[in-house]
Amino acid sequence: MLAEDFGALKAAVTLAFIGTDPMGIVSSHGRGLGALCDSGKTNSDDPLMFAALIAPNRARDVLYHVVVAPQQTFTGWVERYLR
Repeated sequence: MLAEDFGALKAAVTLAFIGTDPMGIVSSHGRGLGALCDSGKTNSDDPLMFAALIAPNRARDVLYHVVVAPQQTFTGWVERYLR
């Protein structure tokens, strides 16, 4: 039961970032990733646009590993059992 919950949480974390990244970039209302991308396009600031695209991906990776660490702690027996 606990192993399935962690699996669902890992999928939810990944899908949440996949859903929010494009929407934040497309719709800029003066703040967020969309505003940074628009500012980068206006000022021809390519490093800013690159950072605006890379930073959320790094945040997703960190949050994913924040979920994986307790999963390995609490359900490490599942992987040993399935081998």
